[in-house]
Amino acid sequence: MDRPATEANLNSFDEKDIEMVERTEVPVVNKNARVVEEVSLGKDVNERSETINDTVRKTEVAVTDLENGDLRDRPNKDY
Repeated sequence: MDRPATEANLNSFDEKDIEMVERTEVPVVNKNARVVEEVSLGKDVNERSETINDTVRKTEVAVTDLENGDLRDRPNKDY
């Protein structure tokens, strides 16, 4: 109820003690998983063979172990 108090409401108040029992409420929240829809998945497998022609490049790399002093024993070259 939400209304302004009238003069009659204000005159009806008396000075007295009122005893009340206090109670509390505790909300209980639960979640339940429910199945609402099902989806089927499938896969089509196709195989194919292709012949590919292309030029292959080759790179050779010379590796020198610097820890064993391989460069010190060789004559000076531009590395």
